Amino acid sequence: MYDFTNLSDVEFEKLCGDILSRKFKVKLRYFAAGRDGGIDLVDDSAQKNLIVQVKHYAKSSFSGLLTSLKKEVPKVQQLKPKQYYICVSQQLTAANINEIYELFKDYMKDTSNIITRDILVEFLDQDSNQDILRKNFKLWLLSDKLLKDIFNNKVFIDSDVLLDEIDEEFKFFVQTKVFNEALEILRASRVLMLQGGPGVGKSINSKMLASAFVKEGYIIRYTTDGQVSNIKNVISEDPNVKEVILLDDCLGQYYFNLKKGQDRELISLMQYIKQHKNKVLILNKRVTIFNEAKRARLEFRRHLEKNKLPLRTINMEDISIEEKAEIFYNHLLKNKIPKVYYDTLKENRRYKNIINHKNYNPRIIEFVTEEYRYGKVDPKDYYEYILKNLNNPNDVWADEFEEKLDEIDRIFMHTLFSLTDTYIDIDILEECFIHRLDKDGLSKSTVDHFSAVKSRLTKSLIRLFDDDGSKKIGVLNPSINDYLNNHIRTNKIGLNTIRQSILYIEQLERMYEEEAAERILIDKLRSGEFIELKSKGNKKTAHLFYGITKFNITNDSYKKIIRDNFCKLSDNLSYFDKKLEKNDLVIKFLEEPVLYEFYDIGENLKDDNFMDDFTSDIGYKGLSKVLFLVKNKKLAVPNLLEELSSYFLYDLDNYLSEFEVYDYIDGIDGFEAFYDLIHVEETEDNGEEIEQEIQKLLSTIRADIKEEIRSELDKTIGFELFQERIEKMIEENISKDKIYESLDQYFNPEPDYDSFKEDYYEEDRGFELGDEDGTEVIFDREYIELDE
Repeated sequence: MYDFTNLSDVEFEKLCGDILSRKFKVKLRYFAAGRDGGIDLVDDSAQKNLIVQVKHYAKSSFSGLLTSLKKEVPKVQQLKPKQYYICVSQQLTAANINEIYELFKDYMKDTSNIITRDILVEFLDQDSNQDILRKNFKLWLLSDKLLKDIFNNKVFIDSDVLLDEIDEEFKFFVQTKVFNEALEILRASRVLMLQGGPGVGKSINSKMLASAFVKEGYIIRYTTDGQVSNIKNVISEDPNVKEVILLDDCLGQYYFNLKKGQDRELISLMQYIKQHKNKVLILNKRVTIFNEAKRARLEFRRHLEKNKLPLRTINMEDISIEEKAEIFYNHLLKNKIPKVYYDTLKENRRYKNIINHKNYNPRIIEFVTEEYRYGKVDPKDYYEYILKNLNNPNDVWADEFEEKLDEIDRIFMHTLFSLTDTYIDIDILEECFIHRLDKDGLSKSTVDHFSAVKSRLTKSLIRLFDDDGSKKIGVLNPSINDYLNNHIRTNKIGLNTIRQSILYIEQLERMYEEEAAERILIDKLRSGEFIELKSKGNKKTAHLFYGITKFNITNDSYKKIIRDNFCKLSDNLSYFDKKLEKNDLVIKFLEEPVLYEFYDIGENLKDDNFMDDFTSDIGYKGLSKVLFLVKNKKLAVPNLLEELSSYFLYDLDNYLSEFEVYDYIDGIDGFEAFYDLIHVEETEDNGEEIEQEIQKLLSTIRADIKEEIRSELDKTIGFELFQERIEKMIEENISKDKIYESLDQYFNPEPDYDSFKEDYYEEDRGFELGDEDGTEVIFDREYIELDE
């Protein structure tokens, strides 16, 4: 079933142009209503033998449609076409069709000249016309129950944040040539990095790309905080599960915040996707941040250069004038701009100055078409209001904050910014906001300031949503954070006031430079005041363990925390810009006598649960160091060596079972010789040769892995201690099947992304523009205010 109500009248007109051009076997042209009254689509601009009038009245009554059609009669009589057609998005009764036919029967063969909703649906259902359906992305996306279920919360998505955003943004989306190009590349490569400047549409295009894969049975995995480790934790280990992973602002929202070690995680994720045909990865980021990432992270840059990661840039210069016009029109229509405002833009076709403006940007268009803002502008001043914001794009939010907000509203926004770039639990924001008001002496026991401000700012500066039962809050769009970042950093008094009301470690990290924040944190650790600090997630645990081990801090308040929280240490923890390795922290507690004795590590290791928490997630390399320390220090813990040895062998076996031969073969000399062997059909003549070469490669890889493990263990417990067991594990885990699979992955040619030229994606529509300027086709039409 097709929901035409999701299409604007412009989009519906394009769809009818595609359908009727194929149906009539003629290329139709379309015109602006203001220039050629009575014509939407025509076969020949001079002769006008065949004329089509398109009426998108899907939500209106038949009487409204009929009234509009009666106005067309004199125009048609003047044009005198040989054939006149009417295409409508309504389903009409036989009586309705006859009534319309009577108006235009002198120019119609019969009632079949009236194309109704059912006729359009029947056409789109035909297999031979699926290309037309796919070209009209919004209609295609919601053309079956599967996508309807997404909007009804029945298809699993990791975050309701994404669901809420897609539902809201879908109506504004315009299917541009850049989007079509990105979708084709993504289908071919399964990985795409979309970049662009602030507000050009990276996020909405990424979400629509992800939605396209849901049509093919994919589950969307999405993170709101850009943390790769968080998304990796929810990806299914089953390679047959279809998943599309979306990382929005993957390198940071307004400054580069990829922590040390996270570049390796991102590379690892990209490699994982490349090796699993049922996984798709979509990343987006700002151009400036991407360039900073390449400069600051050598390994990241090398990976991009070596693997030719598919990269597409959304640039306003690449968006056609007609597409810009449609983006503007969609925002006007979907935000229910009153006709009196719209008419001021049509006057002398002033809308062209907006669409052609050098600072045209979808985010500014979104800003100036929101009711909260345009409702405060007199209709006669609306055009100048839009131009003012386009002329000064960096000041879009300045007037909002400085002139239209109360002081308590600004405190609310500053508190939100101090906690996150993305989203935060609403309870945490309320707690920090109230704490700030207390500090400033602004609290009133009889007034619920938080609820009042939240209500006041919703849909103008902030958005609220339910994330799987957790109430979240964040800014309406990232440009607000851009403004706040500059506004707060340049306002020393305001910055110091925020600093004096810090409750959470996240605020400490965001409101201080790293050196100063670390100094404050260590002082609090030493004094015991650290206990009073809070954090979301395991950040407090990470800072506590790192600070204690780095500075040998002993405090009775931390004994129970240390005993109970080794289980919370994992690979996705960091201390400011430093990625924390659990094995380094574990070793410190064994190496440093003062820590070992004060925090009762030896005594605690007698408990099986503590032993599990202490040694989990440190890998075979970490366990080999632990074994070495326990053996040489002769720690008086019964059966400790035996238990640690079993943990070590178990982790080593896991390491080998998950070993990626694919990442390994690139460094082996001469392996390219296998290309010819694995790309020809195996016969009696070459079968033995293939087997011999594979066996040689297998032996080489096993020997190299054995040497790698030997080198690692000789630093600690010595390879010979477990040599026989290790050799058996290598033989069992590194098999010929793995070699074949990895070679096939390596040599399977990837598309040459540079060959995807613009004209490759320029699919000929069934119709052509009849005007020199397609913006007139979009704007010089009857504007009907939406009645949702």
